[in-house]
Amino acid sequence: MPGTAEVRDAFAAIHHRVFWGDPAANERLRVEVVGGRTVAGTTTMLLITPWTINGLIFSAELPAVLVLADARRPGHVLGLPGLGRFGAVNLVPDVSAIPDQAGARSLAATWVKPFRAAVTALIAARST
Repeated sequence: MPGTAEVRDAFAAIHHRVFWGDPAANERLRVEVVGGRTVAGTTTMLLITPWTINGLIFSAELPAVLVLADARRPGHVLGLPGLGRFGAVNLVPDVSAIPDQAGARSLAATWVKPFRAAVTALIAARST
């Protein structure tokens, strides 16, 4: 499983290649990984980017839907060189109004526990 540095570097490259100068990107933000932890044997982390904040799941079985904070959120299966296949769940689709990196980090921090709880519940449901 990739570590936080590999994830950060892969998405920083995407930022520079795809989103640099894009008006949809909040240029006050940079790519950062927060809350990385193994949950019930599954690597999870939150990813701040200038275009969104996502929860990432590195697991052999990736969810089509993740129930998070009583809402069903679609899971997207992605793959990147160096990272392999992983799931992404959009937590904050519009980051345009976030004033700075500290604000993005604070907002992402509010999602860490609910995201981990949702992944734990998903894994527990699979094992029953």
